[in-house]
Amino acid sequence: MFNFRKKNPSENISQQEKPVNASDPERAEPQKQAPDNRQRQLNNLYLVNELSQRITASLSIEEGFAHVYQTINSMMDASAVELVVYGENERLFFSNKNYQVSNSDLANYNHLSEWCYKNNKEVFLEDAENDFGRYVFKALTLPDGKVAQSLMCFPVLHHEHITGTLCIISFSKNAFELFHKEMIRLLLPFIGVAINNAFTHQQIIDLKHRAERSEQFMQVFLANMSHEIRTPMNAVMGMTNLLLQKNPQPGQMKYLNSIQKSSENLLVILNDILDLSKIEAGKIEIERIDFSITEVAGNVKEIMQFKAEEKGLEFEFSIDAQIPPVLIGDPTRLTQILLNLTGNAIKFTEKGKVKLEIIKTPVKDSTCNLLFKISDTGIGMTEEQQQRLFQNYSQASTETARKYGGTGLGLSISKQLVQLQGGLIEIKSKPGTGSTFSFSISYQVSQSKTIAQKEKDISAAMLEKLHGIRILLADDNEFNRIVVRETLELVIKNVKVEEAHDGAEALQLLAEHDFDAVVMDLVMPRMNGLEATQRIRSGPAPKNKIPVIAITASVLKSEVEKCLAAGMNGFIPKPFKTRQVISALYSALHEGNGLAPTLPITIGTNSESVIDFDYVNEISDGDGERIKRYAKLFLTKFPDSITALRTSASNKNFEQVRIDAHGMKSILKFNGIHRGFEIAEKIERQSANEPDQLILLKLIDELDSVCKKATEVLQIHMTK
Repeated sequence: MFNFRKKNPSENISQQEKPVNASDPERAEPQKQAPDNRQRQLNNLYLVNELSQRITASLSIEEGFAHVYQTINSMMDASAVELVVYGENERLFFSNKNYQVSNSDLANYNHLSEWCYKNNKEVFLEDAENDFGRYVFKALTLPDGKVAQSLMCFPVLHHEHITGTLCIISFSKNAFELFHKEMIRLLLPFIGVAINNAFTHQQIIDLKHRAERSEQFMQVFLANMSHEIRTPMNAVMGMTNLLLQKNPQPGQMKYLNSIQKSSENLLVILNDILDLSKIEAGKIEIERIDFSITEVAGNVKEIMQFKAEEKGLEFEFSIDAQIPPVLIGDPTRLTQILLNLTGNAIKFTEKGKVKLEIIKTPVKDSTCNLLFKISDTGIGMTEEQQQRLFQNYSQASTETARKYGGTGLGLSISKQLVQLQGGLIEIKSKPGTGSTFSFSISYQVSQSKTIAQKEKDISAAMLEKLHGIRILLADDNEFNRIVVRETLELVIKNVKVEEAHDGAEALQLLAEHDFDAVVMDLVMPRMNGLEATQRIRSGPAPKNKIPVIAITASVLKSEVEKCLAAGMNGFIPKPFKTRQVISALYSALHEGNGLAPTLPITIGTNSESVIDFDYVNEISDGDGERIKRYAKLFLTKFPDSITALRTSASNKNFEQVRIDAHGMKSILKFNGIHRGFEIAEKIERQSANEPDQLILLKLIDELDSVCKKATEVLQIHMTK
């Protein structure tokens, strides 16, 4: 019913306009007053009141205009009603379609509307045909020859800001009377409100759409980030678990147990950080379980003691003997806070000591209030630096950020976690003399006197049922395949593991041989794990029923849902614990579903030398055979990998460059070639975002140079 036209506000005013004569009045009032018809005026007032309610309730300008036209047309001889709305970047034109207006006449009329808009003045003409010339070159004329005879044009205001104009046209002379004008004036504020409501509603819709798109992009980013963090961690964590099961020396157990305990805490922490929906919705849940403050603090002390000793710092630790043996709270969150604050204290202290104190403070009720104090003799902070310290991505100064690194998130997260547990966190510091962070949390005292031991062992009955199973393992990363295969061979008797490098090869092997289960990585070249699983499920029986278990570094809830939707039976995170793999296999083979467990992060060291042998020894616990195997694998693979990278980059096959660079990262990391790992990571990142070919080739040359130097060092080292 209505004509809608959008115009650019920058359109020029018609050059045909005649200047307004200064002696003419700005508006011509009608010569005769409205008839004394009180009933008609009351009826019109009723219509205006009803209309005001209808248009202000509407969230659509077009719908509101329909109501305006219908009401005005019933009140007076309104041949045409037109509304022009001025937005920030556009001009919207609404008109009833009773008359089709030619473009030239529309331009004249629009200029009259624009004159009204720019001058914030009403136009009231009862002989428009002859009086139109004061505003535009000629009167409004329709294709059928009809000419506008009477016209009213009003600026529409909202909070003293002009948002548009309303024009009412009749093709009869003297069609409008004074009370018509007054009725419209009563209506104008409501039209202004309606326009504002409609724009606000549209802005809300636009913001919602943008937020939804942003959330989608963020989910993709988090999935990728999770995969990148967890893929190199898989080998570190998996091999640590293997070492623990191979009867390490008593002196080594201390270090391996610390790595394992740190990993367990970091797995949970990373899980929550990556779960964007929980963070944005404020749904980080605080557990209420029995725990020992002595055990939590002891674990933190053991982990941080090593870091302090590396820097030559003294680490002091004290815990109040009056603290009850078992409290009720969230030990993982408490561990996270203590690790953050103690780690920061060590990080920003060059000499002297770091001290962790846990004190029981008196309270009136039965709860146990604990005060935690972490003090250091480090660089300290000014008052101004302290005020912004707990903001996201904030550090004391840009100089501090450059020198010590870090994201600036640790303290912000710690503050939020303390507050979620009903506590407060404070800081006292002076430049050059050190800092003291303190926070207090109240815990309920548990009725239990000891902590129930969590089941960690895999039952003999489970292992017996898995005896001799045949596994098809599909993963493009050779290190990950080594960890999975060695883990299975260590625990399950007579297990047989066949390896595939991608989804396509897995399908071929599955067609040619019989297996009891498939363990499938999600991110692989040629064909990923999801597509391969879908093809298995759509294939012939009975192999379309084989259990398929995802093993991947992407652990977001959305990724788990994709696995299940593709037909997978279970989910194992990278890095994994032995019991997670065994439980997932057992559940998929004997209970009809798999396990979807929890997660970690990696802690590495850097070295200015081409190979960080301390790092290699640490992750391999000095196992010479394993170190040689890693080195041999690098020496064998490196030349072909560089050639493949350079060929793909020269052919502008950037997706293959990304895949190949990603595949090199683990082998570089396990051999302690940190600089090479960083370059490979940069190549992967560059190739994913409309890369510059010359920059990529330069990075590949740089990686080649680093790897050649590492080759020379490794060859010398292996001959010793």
